[in-house]
Amino acid sequence: MTTPAPYPFCFPAEDQVAFEDRLTGALWDAFPVSEGHLLIVPRRHVPTWFDASEEGRAAITRVIGDVADPRGGVRHVIAAMGNYLNGK
Repeated sequence: MTTPAPYPFCFPAEDQVAFEDRLTGALWDAFPVSEGHLLIVPRRHVPTWFDASEEGRAAITRVIGDVADPRGGVRHVIAAMGNYLNGK
């Protein structure tokens, strides 16, 4: 039996960390789809968004909301979805 690989976000390199708090971490994406792309991850291991605690989901949402105009990333692949604040 082989040992599973460690969770890739547990011990990121110091220069990969953009932000961290008690519940979340924001890491610079190694393969960004747009400039400034971050991966926002919970500190607690959960298989899906829905398995995260309410407090954990709120923390991730708060981190996303800390950016004045969060746009870019994968959402630019879908027409009219690049701007997170446009309500679409």
